[in-house]
Amino acid sequence: MVDQHEKNVVVFGAGRSGTTWLAQIIAAAGLELIFEPLMSEEVPEVEGWKPHPLFYRKGDHFPWQETFSEIMNGSLRNEWTIRQNSGAPRKVVKFIRANLMIDWILEHYLIHPLFIIRNPLSVVASMQEQEWFVPEKWVRSLIRDPRFAEPFFSNLPGVSDLADRELTEVEAKAVFWGILNSIPKQLGSFDRLHLVVYEELCEDPEGVFGRLAPKIQLPVTDEVHAQLRRRSFMAGKRDGEEAYDPTTSWKSVLSSAEADAVEDIVHRFRLDEYLRK
Repeated sequence: MVDQHEKNVVVFGAGRSGTTWLAQIIAAAGLELIFEPLMSEEVPEVEGWKPHPLFYRKGDHFPWQETFSEIMNGSLRNEWTIRQNSGAPRKVVKFIRANLMIDWILEHYLIHPLFIIRNPLSVVASMQEQEWFVPEKWVRSLIRDPRFAEPFFSNLPGVSDLADRELTEVEAKAVFWGILNSIPKQLGSFDRLHLVVYEELCEDPEGVFGRLAPKIQLPVTDEVHAQLRRRSFMAGKRDGEEAYDPTTSWKSVLSSAEADAVEDIVHRFRLDEYLRK
């Protein structure tokens, strides 16, 4: 039986949601940080895997389980994946490509699971700033995909309607955010892990993490306190650093029409509770 203090920590979330920052905070307590091990461009062992694999039914056969176990125990390593405290026995694994297999992971591995969620307006704005490309045809194909459509979108007619019209660049990114957050929420994954709201972590880092740390058996060291006030290595570079507020910066990136379009998409996914105006 794995001791609670020995369990690895796994951070899930959509891209640009604060996953790196949260993982770095945890790693500051002395854990080895395993960074984005499902990025096929940097990890040859996962080339050919489906992007954002969907596995959630009990007993689902995951064809790459042996390699995935090497990821989870830290034995699959390279200069891309190992970012802090190389060789530390306890790990924190940071994913933005595993949201749709959280339940499968929880069935097969004893871990402390965390999920960080961020205002979709901020996420889309950050994707725009970082020039992330989300192909709108691919996003619409996901909405039509039988793996997604019947179990998750049949009860969301507003989402299904999006498959039949072209999406703007901003809309495609908002739909992508919706898929990666709606499916785990519908599956009840949010009830089986520790949910961290990015804006709350920004506004009260010591308080939010202070309440979280005992749940994942993590000491709150001086190094952790320092990282709570430090931006992640994946944060975008901006002019006027002192005035930058990651919870409201979307207002200077998205036009009023673009913000309205994002809100419309979020409403279709019934995830309005995560919007911050």
